[in-house]
Amino acid sequence: MDGTTLETGHSALGKWVEVADAEAYGACEAAKRAVMHTDAEEIWICLDNQGVVDRLRNPQKRNSTSQDIIDRTKRILNTWKNRKDRRRVQVLWVPGHVGLEGNEQADAQAKLGCLGHIREPRVSLAGAKRWRRNQLREEYEKWWKGQKGYRPLQDIPCSPPFRTPGYKGVDRTELGHILAARTGHGDFDQYHDRFNHQCPRKCIHCKQPKERGHMWTCKTLPRPWGQRFTDKLLKNTKATKYVASVLHRNLRHLQQR
Repeated sequence: MDGTTLETGHSALGKWVEVADAEAYGACEAAKRAVMHTDAEEIWICLDNQGVVDRLRNPQKRNSTSQDIIDRTKRILNTWKNRKDRRRVQVLWVPGHVGLEGNEQADAQAKLGCLGHIREPRVSLAGAKRWRRNQLREEYEKWWKGQKGYRPLQDIPCSPPFRTPGYKGVDRTELGHILAARTGHGDFDQYHDRFNHQCPRKCIHCKQPKERGHMWTCKTLPRPWGQRFTDKLLKNTKATKYVASVLHRNLRHLQQR
């Protein structure tokens, strides 16, 4: 309790180990060394990962990443604690950068571990999931680039697999119009012409051919957009909510006519 440093150390675990796994591994190594000091009556383990702290303190309802290391740490600490009645174990959450004495030294050891030689490569459960996500993303991108039938969508930036940002919270009706305009699959003159549909090709309000962005460019709207500006915004998924808000106003105006 006098602030004396007894031991320091670091280890490189490899790129397929997450921060939580490194915290669990560090806690286990610290516990191994702490129990070797037989004259100690208390062991304090301070971590800045609250998830690992909760798992060391409480019983586990389900297995998680580095569960074997968590269980090993608990066994080491419980065995040491049960040998004498007065022994205590404290596992504390210490947020990073709080000015705690020794925190800078711990950060320095962590950086050395990142730069060190990997003696025993590890793959944790969380690391394996990340690897699979990366593989799925790469496979999806490769497949997507080879789909010649979806060329209108190639210009729309997306975050595979199967996610396109910016659509959360957008009304389904408005989103349907936006997706139709972005893909070209909808009530548009070019689409009907492609499949030789026998149906009205012109807008009932302005009597002009219905292009992909016609819901924003119709001349009967109070503030119609230009076609080039419309095409630019339709290709930008980050502008979806703004495009939807203008579409909502335009739909109300057209319905009142």
